[in-house]
Amino acid sequence: MGTYTPSPGPFKPKDADPEATLERFVDYVEQMELVFMIARKLHPVTGAKMEFDSAEKKAMLKIEGGADMVQLLKKYKVEEVDTYQQAVEKVKNALKTRGNRTAAVFKLFNGHKQGSQSFDSWHQSLVKAANLIDWTGYDASRAAADAILLQTSSLKLQQRALQENPYQCPTGIGFDISGREK
Repeated sequence: MGTYTPSPGPFKPKDADPEATLERFVDYVEQMELVFMIARKLHPVTGAKMEFDSAEKKAMLKIEGGADMVQLLKKYKVEEVDTYQQAVEKVKNALKTRGNRTAAVFKLFNGHKQGSQSFDSWHQSLVKAANLIDWTGYDASRAAADAILLQTSSLKLQQRALQENPYQCPTGIGFDISGREK
């Protein structure tokens, strides 16, 4: 009887959507961790199960993930000297900084309706989505800008805010903090 090696299949990024690619990457890495746990190698002399080392984990990530995974690792400058964990963190951090935080926050606040999901399942998906957002430097003015974005009755203002990255300029998305449009 042959041995079974589980595989999550090739990695598929979401074109032009760093937030979705990050979410898919995190899910893929979680699946690979299960593969590493189940598909241990055997010691050549004793036959005992052995853990994969960091280089083997990186190699398996590339092989199982396919061409898109290899491109992702190259794009975010994962080097041979990087450990598996360093490689994963480099990609996660790069995808976090590439994303539009306002769009990610908007999706977090509006794109996760509970529907028929149990509270536990729904709560876990919300926490997971929140953890994928780079919250560094999130302060009152940014929170106010997000609140305005989420609650404005101006569809034009909301669309413009989602298309731009309002945090690149100190004045936000075309209005000052008092709410007056510029």
